[in-house]
Amino acid sequence: MSYKEGVFETIENIDEIANAKNDKDRTNAMSKNTPGAIANRLLENYIDVVTDPKNFANARQSIDTITNIIKDKLLPSL
Repeated sequence: MSYKEGVFETIENIDEIANAKNDKDRTNAMSKNTPGAIANRLLENYIDVVTDPKNFANARQSIDTITNIIKDKLLPSL
């Protein structure tokens, strides 16, 4: 996490970035933020995904892996 003068850096103009009409406007809005603030936002998003109970790493594996998990763990309980 990045801090500047003891303050956690955050993206200041998130609405401007989200509402940008094209890539040029979005790039201009993002350039107003520090690299630390952008890195913090990416880390926050990553942590949100990793800690979400609805997300599990095995879902990113092959379909056979998921099928075996469903057969072995879910179906017996039904």
